Amino acid sequence: MIKDKIKAGWKIAGWLLLIILLYVSDRANEKYAVSWKTRCFTSELRKAIRELKSSGEEYLKLVCGRERQFHELSGGQFAFEKKGLIYQVFKKDSILFWTSNHLMTGNTSCPAAEGVYYLQNGWYYLISLSNNDFSLKGLALIKNQYVLSNDYLSREFHRRYRLPATVEITNEHKPGMVKITGEDGRYLCSLDFSGDDSLIPFVTLAEGILFLLIVFFMVKQSNRWLMSFASSLHRTAALLIITLLFFLFRAGMTLTGFTHAFYTIDFFSPLRFSSSLLFHSLADVLFTGLISLYFTYHLYRHISFHELDKKGHYGAAVAVLLLLVIFFHFVVALTKSLVLNSDLSFRFYHITSVSVMSFVALLALSFYLASLVLLIQKYIDLVSPWGSFKWVVIVSAGLMIIFLWAMKITGNQPFPWGEAGMLLLLVLLFMALHYLLKSFQFMSKVYLCVIVFALFTTYLLGHYTAVKQDNEKKILAAGLLSERDMVAEYLLHDIDKQLREDVRIDSIVFSAGNVYRDLYDFLRHHYFYGYWNNFDLQIAICSPADSLFVREKKQKCHCHSFFHRLLSEEGKILDSTSFYYLDDHNGLISYLGTYSFRRGNRQLGLYLQLDAKMNAVSPGYPELLQNKRQQQLLRYDYSFAKYYRDQLVSQSGSYRYPFDAYACHCGNKEFDSYSSEGYSHLCYRPGKDYLIMVSSPVVSLREAAIMFSYICVFYFLLVGSYFLFSMTAERRRHFFSCYRNKILLAISGISLMALFTLGVALVMLLNMHFHNKHDRLLREKLTAVYDYLISNMPPSWMNGLYPSPENEMMQEMLVRMSNIFFCDINLYSTDGTLMATSRPEIFRKHLQGAVINPQAYNKLSAQRQSEFVMNETLGTLQYLSAYAPVLNEENETVLYLNVPYFSRQTELHEEISDVLISVINISVLLIMLASIVAYVIANALTYPLSLIRHHFATIRLPGENARIEYQGKDELGEIIHAYNRMVEELDNNIRLLARRERESAWSEMARQIAHEIKNPLTPMKLGIQQLQRIINAGEPGREEMVKRISSVLIEQIDNLSRIAGEFSDFARMPSARNEKIKVDEIVKSILTLYAGKNIRLETHLEEDLWIQADREQMQRVFINLVTNALQSVPAGCSEEIIIVLKKGNENRVVIQVADNGTGVDPALVPRLFQPNFTTKSTGSGLGLAIVKNIIETAGGTISYYPNPSGGSIFEIVLPVV
Repeated sequence: MIKDKIKAGWKIAGWLLLIILLYVSDRANEKYAVSWKTRCFTSELRKAIRELKSSGEEYLKLVCGRERQFHELSGGQFAFEKKGLIYQVFKKDSILFWTSNHLMTGNTSCPAAEGVYYLQNGWYYLISLSNNDFSLKGLALIKNQYVLSNDYLSREFHRRYRLPATVEITNEHKPGMVKITGEDGRYLCSLDFSGDDSLIPFVTLAEGILFLLIVFFMVKQSNRWLMSFASSLHRTAALLIITLLFFLFRAGMTLTGFTHAFYTIDFFSPLRFSSSLLFHSLADVLFTGLISLYFTYHLYRHISFHELDKKGHYGAAVAVLLLLVIFFHFVVALTKSLVLNSDLSFRFYHITSVSVMSFVALLALSFYLASLVLLIQKYIDLVSPWGSFKWVVIVSAGLMIIFLWAMKITGNQPFPWGEAGMLLLLVLLFMALHYLLKSFQFMSKVYLCVIVFALFTTYLLGHYTAVKQDNEKKILAAGLLSERDMVAEYLLHDIDKQLREDVRIDSIVFSAGNVYRDLYDFLRHHYFYGYWNNFDLQIAICSPADSLFVREKKQKCHCHSFFHRLLSEEGKILDSTSFYYLDDHNGLISYLGTYSFRRGNRQLGLYLQLDAKMNAVSPGYPELLQNKRQQQLLRYDYSFAKYYRDQLVSQSGSYRYPFDAYACHCGNKEFDSYSSEGYSHLCYRPGKDYLIMVSSPVVSLREAAIMFSYICVFYFLLVGSYFLFSMTAERRRHFFSCYRNKILLAISGISLMALFTLGVALVMLLNMHFHNKHDRLLREKLTAVYDYLISNMPPSWMNGLYPSPENEMMQEMLVRMSNIFFCDINLYSTDGTLMATSRPEIFRKHLQGAVINPQAYNKLSAQRQSEFVMNETLGTLQYLSAYAPVLNEENETVLYLNVPYFSRQTELHEEISDVLISVINISVLLIMLASIVAYVIANALTYPLSLIRHHFATIRLPGENARIEYQGKDELGEIIHAYNRMVEELDNNIRLLARRERESAWSEMARQIAHEIKNPLTPMKLGIQQLQRIINAGEPGREEMVKRISSVLIEQIDNLSRIAGEFSDFARMPSARNEKIKVDEIVKSILTLYAGKNIRLETHLEEDLWIQADREQMQRVFINLVTNALQSVPAGCSEEIIIVLKKGNENRVVIQVADNGTGVDPALVPRLFQPNFTTKSTGSGLGLAIVKNIIETAGGTISYYPNPSGGSIFEIVLPVV
């Protein structure tokens, strides 16, 4: 008792220690995270500064020793780029060498002092070194900070600093920021952690381990407490309490933020998924699923309702069915919420759009489905004794409909016929497996259930994914009504400033020539080119008295008043500019800029209107300048169209819309939908004259089959993992040594390896093919651009001269060429600096430095290659880029031509992605088919072996043994033929042996009967002789003597009757009426017969165990053993009988009856269970023989062992059902 209390105390102390450690580590993690990240950043920055200075000094020494060629200095370019180091070497003000075209600072345009600065596109540590005419600028990239932000241009720290993008860097310290100093204590910069909630990774990992330990011990202790109750009602109450405590524990974590570190992980983040206070994150869904699985598992395995009466049994069945209906409705609602209220994609047929978190959500959903299976099975176990299959189905269906109807009435919703049908089908499936398909193997039933639930999951996820897409299309359609071009607005900020400062516009406006034509040409050539080719430009110049003819109204209006009214009604000003966005709901994107000019007494107003063209496409327009909406349309393969007064005004995407809205099948409702040509169309009518359509491809049957295959394979892996890890070591060895399983694993393994190898090889070959194809196309495009450029280039440029007046002309020519060849074009001078480009916004916004790529420059200038194609990066966008030298008639290089392959990079990625998706999808389908084929082949090959095994197992001696019917002429057929011949010989020998055994048995029985009868006959004969003598002699008191002798004779006659009855019982045991019996209940019922005796029951069972046997015969067994045990104790000694129940190996139960009696002589043990053996002075010796017969009939064994402490131990081993 004291030991138990000490043990319990240690457990409580261990629990408290784990909880304290978790709390302390969580608070320490939160408190010291900033200081830890600051130390790491400071250490890494100081290291980068040391590397920057040491390498910079070496470069400068090399340059000063003698003026090196470019290729002599470009050896460490890639190593520097990996470390985030950039070097630029200047001779006076001319660039001599650079390691990266990420940015170009210039020799005099950047700060002279060493320190941290924001330069063009990011934060850098800058050093300046000089020696004579040579100077070096060294930069260590700390954080990218582009003026644009999208999937390719992100504001992230260099990877060596390991800081999240939410941390801000500045060189102006403010309260609340952390100062960063150099090794000399000099201030470098400040970090702002106010927007960062990331913590220390290894401490968070330690917290996770502690949390898992706490949960593990909670579950383990809960199981022990649950199994300590013998009554099912008590166990049910305990299970409900445990489940409630688990829910309170989980809710407490969420509400109190006890483990704050976890909620900084993506898995715990509400940004991924959040639907309610109960399900605040994906982790909450997973934990709740585990709790529900824990509850249903113990309800199914450890809660028995056999002790209830008939009414209680019915009530339990109805309660479980009600719980099943509620839980099923909850699972459907949760699946809907997982799809609609998360950013997760469940389009498994498009596997590249699926993240790891999608499979985590599917794992969580599988826990709920497993709980559903256990509830259905528990309900079937309860109703199976009720009656026929048909009657049970009718009652169950009626009750389910009543429950669902009641639930929907309380929720004021229509009746869920779909839910009712799905639940009824699932219950019918399990009932069919239980009632009608009993011959199915267990694993076959498991496979069938997995396939059915995979179909069920596929339907739910597919249905709600379609609903989610419809909702997204509605939101997108409403957004397209007042769509804005973020890139255009971004460019207008810079253009507005330049327009205000450009005095040439003032001159043109007040000139006497053709003002409109001159101003239009000037604006198009200097400002609105490149990306602005997607827009129509309209110009209006108004004096205070001018009028304007408005075509829509077919009348004249006062010029200034018209534009002022337009801006007041529809205009939304762009911050810090003179441009307005016109929200006129005509389906087009329009901007209007207003400027005023004064010269003397004259005052003119200039109005610039930019209207997006229909189906406008920017040639070679890079993905890194696309806004979020454009990227979203591409990502989800949406197409859209805008109609104004039933005429198509703009469209985008792969679907081609008709010009007239009448050709569409849209109704007059605000939102309408229909499907045609493999697309699902959403129609949105915000007004009488407007129609917006958003379309997406319909999920095909092939895609649905692929989605089902992914889910099915995932479920099979989960089920297989569960069975593999839940097996005992012995069963696991048996599983892998089984011939059928070896065939199944061999075929599946070979198929998987072949598919994997083929898939990898196919992807590599196609990837190589696509890259070669695009490389060839790029080279062809480079040649075409080169030929066009040579034939149209100004003579001065062909002579290596670049006069300023011709720079604008070259810029315009490159823009025209870009429109013709659908690509971007850059021209660099022979010293590597940018001369002209068709995409100036790339360089104007410092997304890239205005110098040629150093590797390409080395190939073209030093190695004199005629062309060079390489992979380049801009932000995180990777693209192909082709270079070639431009040669004049003297074969001298005058320029370097560059064609970046922005325009086809998305196409290349999509082609590779489509191939990868197709290969993966086909592989998954083939894996499914290979598994099915392997299962069929393994069963077909092992079926004859199963027949042989079954017939060997059913051989009975004596008994009529069946022959195996097999028509095959193969090796297995020969084995079966030999088996049939053996069975025939065995039957003959059995008949001979049986006859001899019968003769021997009858002889032995006659001898025993004669011996048993002869014993009472001798005293009976002597008594009768004495009785005759008394009667003949006429002795006094003869009546008393006759009465005494008569009683002796009657006693001996009773002995003869008892002996005859025992032999009769042994000769014909009644047939067993087997039923499912709970082991501990049958033993406890026997102990009540021996109340007052010193009999103790020791139970070592963690769960209820059941056997299949005759209840009365098993009671007879234990009565016989306990009686023998009590009779074996010598007179005058206190009996001590112990009955032990424990779990045996291979799913068996062991029952031991131990006593402190005299025991059995070792020489007599072999005869212990023979019919004629006894150690008592009275009795026939048939008791233990009958016990052995009963136990063996139940499929068990009985053995005798001497008790080490004195006495005997009888051990019974029975199979568990």
